[in-house]
Amino acid sequence: MWQAVAQIMDDFEKDDAIRVIIVTGAAARPLSRRRHSEFKEKRANEEAAAAYSKVSEAARLKLHET
Repeated sequence: MWQAVAQIMDDFEKDDAIRVIIVTGAAARPLSRRRHSEFKEKRANEEAAAAYSKVSEAARLKLHET
């Protein structure tokens, strides 16, 4: 998901017709069980957690800066 956010924001930045971006969630609950287990998988060890943090931080910065 975080990798997609960064790519989508890059695409939006290139399109002068896009002036506003509204980010919403698809599910009624903020974190589904599937996403929770995926989160645990992607952060299963120190190396995986560092890689996940790097990607997610880059996407959060992109959201903030755009």
